[in-house]
Amino acid sequence: MFVTLGNPKVILFYLSFLPVFVDLKFLSSLDVAIVALVVSVVLSCCFMLTG
Repeated sequence: MFVTLGNPKVILFYLSFLPVFVDLKFLSSLDVAIVALVVSVVLSCCFMLTG
């Protein structure tokens, strides 16, 4: 999972995709933690399903 999150393509994807759904003006540290948790859970589930 860390290899995926460290990939420059993935970083650019999140930098361009997340501001559409998350208002950066009102983002708190709790919001960042929630988004990171959701991304981690989704990536973990995808890795478990694909092997």
